[in-house]
Amino acid sequence: MKIIDAHMHYFNVDGFKEVAANAGYENTAACWQQICEENNIVFSVAMGFKRAV
Repeated sequence: MKIIDAHMHYFNVDGFKEVAANAGYENTAACWQQICEENNIVFSVAMGFKRAV
């Protein structure tokens, strides 16, 4: 079954990198794309934010 709506959190900070590594993944766009392809996710919404500098 194709998944057309998935809610994912993506933020490029150390905490997210650690959580991804503990789950056997990398906190990268390439890894996110791979996970989507492996799980038939054809559309997803990524939740994240950019820190003010």
